[in-house]
Formats: sequence, C-alpha cells, structure tokens
Amino acid sequence: MSEHAPLPPDRRSISFDDPEAPSPVFVPPPGGGALPTPSETQSISFDDPSAPSPLFAPPPGGGTPTPAAPLPETPFHQPLPPEEPSPQATALPAISFDDGQGGAPPAAPQPSTAETIGGRPNFTALEVPLRKPTIRERVWLPSLAQLVVVALGLGGWWLVRNFDRRLKVTEEHRALVLTADQLSTFLREETRVAGFDDGFTVRPDAEQLEVRRRLDGVLRLEYSYAPGGDDQPQLTVTTRIDRTVDGARDTFRWMEIKARADWRDAGGGAATIVELDDECSWGDESRASIVEVRGRPMGHGFTARRGKKSIHVMLQGVSLWSGEELRQLLDPVLRELGAFH
Repeated sequence: MSEHAPLPPDRRSISFDDPEAPSPVFVPPPGGGALPTPSETQSISFDDPSAPSPLFAPPPGGGTPTPAAPLPETPFHQPLPPEEPSPQATALPAISFDDGQGGAPPAAPQPSTAETIGGRPNFTALEVPLRKPTIRERVWLPSLAQLVVVALGLGGWWLVRNFDRRLKVTEEHRALVLTADQLSTFLREETRVAGFDDGFTVRPDAEQLEVRRRLDGVLRLEYSYAPGGDDQPQLTVTTRIDRTVDGARDTFRWMEIKARADWRDAGGGAATIVELDDECSWGDESRASIVEVRGRPMGHGFTARRGKKSIHVMLQGVSLWSGEELRQLLDPVLRELGAFH
C-alpha cells in the first residue's frame, strides 16, 4: 500500500450537503481525464486508519497526489461562540448541617447554567416569567380590603357609642336630675307663679327616669315628666358624664342644637328664645333662656357644662319671673352634679 501525505489542517472539514462541491471520493487527476469507472473503484472505510485519504486520491499510473479544491465555507465551519453563564442561575443559599459531632457541613451545591444535569431538569436555570396583575387584583381587591377595614372600624365605633346597658335607678341618680317633686315644691314654697300658687299634684305614672352606661363608660340619665294636661307643666332633663372634657364639650354643643330644635317643634315654629345668661350661669359654659310664642311665655331652657359633666333642662308650662329664680330652682341639682364622681 502506498503512503500518502498527511492532511493539511484546513482540509479536514467535509461538507456533504453542498451539491456543487467536488466529490471527496473521486478526485479528477491533474491535466483532466475521465473519472474511474465503478469497477475500478473500491469501497473505502473511514474507520480504517491505513485506508487512502478520500481527499488525496493518487492519479492513475502513480505520482504525487494533488490536493482537492478547497471546500466552500459553510455555516457549519463557523466557530461556536463561547458559552456564557445564564443570568437566571443564582447561587443556592448555604445550609448548615449540625450533626452534633462537630463534623464539617457538606459543600453547598454549585449553580449550573445547563438545562439538564445528569439527564434531569436543572430547575435553577429555568426562567419563570412574572405574571402581570389584572385590574381586579390591582384595583378591586385592595379597594375591597379597605372597605372591609373601614366597615369594621365604623361598626366598632357605632357599637361602643350606641350599645349600653340599663342600670338600676338609685337615690344618687335621682339627685342628678330635676324632678317633678322638686319643681312642685319650689313653685309652692319659693315663688308665686300664676296657676301654681299651691304647686301641682305630681302624677307618678307620668314620670320616667332611665340610667344607662355605655361600653366606653359614659353615664347618661334621662328624666321626663309628661302628664299630658294643660294644668300641669312638662319637664325634660338630660344629664351626662363623659370620659373626657373634649367629649363633654361635644355633648354641650349637641344639647344646644337639640334644645333649639325641640323648642321650635313645641312652639310650632314660632318660638322665640330670649337669653338669660347674665342672670343664670354655671360651670365652664352655660346657656339660660326664656322661650316665648307670639309674645307669651312658654317655658325655660338651661344647658350647662362643668368639666366632664353636662346637663340640659327643658321646662314647659311654667314662666318664672327672672333668671335668678331659674338658678334657685336648679341650684340643688347643680350642687349634686358638681360633687358627683
């Protein structure tokens, strides 16, 4: 067997997909000539190292082999770009294993950018796309959560301010409100009012006193005397002890607004309120008045606050001579309210 020259480095790549490339097995001899017939050829095994090179076939009659024409460059001859690590591959957190015997912890696994490791998926190199939140998730759900929180807050506030329990009425409670008995005694003994020279007969069935305490500790007393006849006065008293001074200020303003509305309803919209503050005052702030309807006295009103304690009195059917008499009427109640703890 004849020896052949070694293959040049730039002639080792063969492309069998290019139909215009010269055959790697049958190379024409120098100077032209016919290609060998199939009977003159022999099969060549590319696995046999001693077989003649298919690129440098010897010409007929011997001689120096002529290199074949260079093969055209194809995309298969381009060098592969260097492999870069995937940005999704992140180092795994170190895990501490304490076996209680002082042994060294196992080495933390190293990240890999390959899609598979040993034929199994490499989940550290997988890219998980982030889903864009929907309008319901971005707007409706947060708004719904805020509405629930607001509703719970308002419900709790309403429950604390409106849910109360009724207490048993004691003599201490009765001393904090002006009663029909006190009014009858005052009209009979302390002053002379037309139609009530001898006072009036109190009807117990027309008298009502309720004492309630809210969940936040606010104490409220509501007294009413409404016999329903023209020959007897009508009396409404509200006493309240708040937890804070600011709460009592709000109560005082609410009592003033309610008093004006009640007098307007009682006088058929024609009630006129005449202030008596200079003659009858008490505590940190107070309002005293006489109410007239078309020039005729209808009754008296009094609203006052001292510290955390507030009181409102609405007296109809009785007209006293002055604000000083009104203060005399209320003085026993105001002393008890000022000393109440």
